[in-house]
Amino acid sequence: MIVCYKDYWREDPVYISNPNSPDTTYLWRELPPGNANPAISRPENQLIGVMYDSYNNNDIGADFVVENSNHWIYANSGLQNGSHVPGIVGYEWDKRYSNGLEPARLVELSSSSPINFNKVTSTSNATIYQLSNGAWVFSTGSIYWSYALDYISGYGPNRSLTNGGIQQVTKNVLDRISVTATPLPIISALSPNTSVQMEAPFTLSLNGSNFVNGATVNWQGAPRPTAYINASQLTAQIGAADILTAGNWQVTVTNPNGNTSDPVTFVVTVPIVTNPTDAGEVLSSNTSGTLSYALKHVHAGDAITFSGLGSNNTVTVTGKLPFIPTGVFLDGGNCSGGSIIINGSGVSQNGLVLMGNVHLKHITVQGFGGKQVINGMSGNNLPLGGNRLECSSFNK
Repeated sequence: MIVCYKDYWREDPVYISNPNSPDTTYLWRELPPGNANPAISRPENQLIGVMYDSYNNNDIGADFVVENSNHWIYANSGLQNGSHVPGIVGYEWDKRYSNGLEPARLVELSSSSPINFNKVTSTSNATIYQLSNGAWVFSTGSIYWSYALDYISGYGPNRSLTNGGIQQVTKNVLDRISVTATPLPIISALSPNTSVQMEAPFTLSLNGSNFVNGATVNWQGAPRPTAYINASQLTAQIGAADILTAGNWQVTVTNPNGNTSDPVTFVVTVPIVTNPTDAGEVLSSNTSGTLSYALKHVHAGDAITFSGLGSNNTVTVTGKLPFIPTGVFLDGGNCSGGSIIINGSGVSQNGLVLMGNVHLKHITVQGFGGKQVINGMSGNNLPLGGNRLECSSFNK
């Protein structure tokens, strides 16, 4: 037998013998006055997701208003976001509380507006969440939920409030919890766990536990091609489009039965350019010799201008960025749609060395002397190093 003294905590024999005992019974969400033991305060929403809010004395309650109707709990119910189910929120109801103790994975299923005994509009919420062991916790948020399941004359409201949608929701819950719970998949590590914006597609490895053959890796909730290795390892193919934008992206795993892991963050960082420090800046030098700029990463749309190079210089621009930006030379990669301006400032015997397969929309070369002619581009020295240059137009 369990006895809870609630507001009569002063009569609790445990409190009388030791006011700071963690076994003192009081309102779950509060501490008895003068009691400094936080172990006594165990708000009920950390278990069931919601807590008691208020009540009224109406025989018929407020409408139940549906949220998150794409959740499995609403399957085949016919209920949609914003659907109203009349009269089933009362005479007492629960709601969510922002006390930092809500369970992980909590889903709000309704947001209703009952009027309490003080004639003040309140809030009622139904919720559901899944524990890591696979078990489910569902709260209707209202005592009158049962009125939607069946009508018994002479008991409760003076008219039937039965509702086929709520009957189906209840059936869905009972069907789900009647199946032996299986643990949720757990992601313990991602490899890699970070990437630079706009880099190449890659294979993502996931280590963890409780993976099932047929599991799917999700990137921001969308499935990606997945290979099952074993119960503790998966791989997934992440495309270039997935990392076009810098930010924190959520990775999850969903097993064939629908169990989904907690999200793990994959970080996509802003590109960093080395030598020069920022793509698009003007690089200048008046010293003879070889100028080498290794452009590791650039932003799409960047253009790079070289000016004031002096005589007898060779500019070598190399990089490693196998996607489609603009305005960068690549070593072993491809670049399309870009515009590069090379300004030799009227001097002679400057050379531009292109490394890799370079695909550019437009190249403008200004002020270069020399003898080599490439694709109708005279007076410029463009050794290609055994690779090819493709460009739709050349301006001199």
